[in-house]
Amino acid sequence: MKRPVIALLAALTLPPQALADGLDDFIKRSGDMEVPPATASAGEAEKAEKAQAVAELDMASMMDDFLLTDTAFKTAKGTVVHVSFGKTTNCPSDPGLGVSCDDSKYFALFKPEGGKLYGGNLSKIANYGIFASGSEDFPFDGSGVHTVKLMVEDRSDDNKNIITVERAGRQVYAATIGQILSARNKRARRVTLDKEYMVFLSQGLTQSEDKELSVNPAKSLFTFIPVSNTANFIQVDAGKLTAAGVSVPELGAAYKLAVKDGKLLITK
Repeated sequence: MKRPVIALLAALTLPPQALADGLDDFIKRSGDMEVPPATASAGEAEKAEKAQAVAELDMASMMDDFLLTDTAFKTAKGTVVHVSFGKTTNCPSDPGLGVSCDDSKYFALFKPEGGKLYGGNLSKIANYGIFASGSEDFPFDGSGVHTVKLMVEDRSDDNKNIITVERAGRQVYAATIGQILSARNKRARRVTLDKEYMVFLSQGLTQSEDKELSVNPAKSLFTFIPVSNTANFIQVDAGKLTAAGVSVPELGAAYKLAVKDGKLLITK
């Protein structure tokens, strides 16, 4: 049986393989599991256009929409800050925390409306009994320091582990991991292939040596999440999709993905 996301927060008490297993569960819950790259279709653009259209999705409206969840709070200046989850495409090693480079990619994400993206590394903000006591401070819109924590109450239940934000000693936000992931999934576009999928489009996230988060506009990724089994995800590099059409075997051999005129076209 798969363990919930919070299994990864035993970073200071679990051996490396156990930690990796917990992080694998988190990847699957948050829609970031990597799969082999899509392979180019033998068909040409003209054939793709004549194929049966299944879905047409506007990429501009989809881009990073998963950040704008309805679970949010306001700063003292009234700026709305949306909360979500994601992972970076790179990471510095962090042997001091007992966490491998690959395991330190995961972040709670905070997107102030009209402002830059902030991220709290889960291995740094976790609080779990005597084993971990972490937090990160963010200025957001300059209205004061906001302290972000992940309070771990029960590693077996995503709905009993809470992201909190405090300002001037007062809690201004609290939501469970389950609530945040549910809010994120509501931002998806839905398409029906052999099964129904939630679809996201995001720019790549990177982090510096001090774990400061930034957006990598050169890397755009589509993520397909089966509605019937949210433990399985398929991620496709948008930069490898062409107008001629690309086959992604994990989505079904009959389907092709193409990018044309700013739209994702799915044909059969």
